[in-house]
Amino acid sequence: QAVANSKDGEPATNVAISGCTNIRVQGCTFSHLGAVYALGADGASQGIVVSNNTFFDLSGGAVKLGKSGERGAPPPDPATPVAQQDRGYLVADNLMTGSTQEYSSANPIFVGYVADTYLVHNTIHDTRYSGICAGWGWGLTSYTRNIQIMNNSITKVMQLLSDGGGVY
Repeated sequence: QAVANSKDGEPATNVAISGCTNIRVQGCTFSHLGAVYALGADGASQGIVVSNNTFFDLSGGAVKLGKSGERGAPPPDPATPVAQQDRGYLVADNLMTGSTQEYSSANPIFVGYVADTYLVHNTIHDTRYSGICAGWGWGLTSYTRNIQIMNNSITKVMQLLSDGGGVY
């Protein structure tokens, strides 16, 4: 069961980036953390780079980008002004291993309602659920688009749950 931030119903993160532009998280080690995600970026954040980090032995997932929305809530309006969208993310060259120790349904990388996002050259190993969950949201009424997932090494996923995959 996932714990949510009290302010907006989103899963809790140890490090939260919200409403920021042009932030780089590089060369860091995230380990032995207890939130649903180690690092999260949303709230109209843009130009966020998460690269060359190590994530290991986490209670939940490593990186959560964009909002997931509460169950049954409508997706973001596709007419949302660009300045109010979560977009322009890059997650590259990270090592993620031994995540989701307690929050089994979290993913090492979760991509919610975002646009123009690149997930490249990450190494994901040993997780209870999917390696990458992207393309969140159903229907055509969202600004979610242009999510590119390329050249990631994803091994030993789906160790507990059964309805996902390397990329889901």
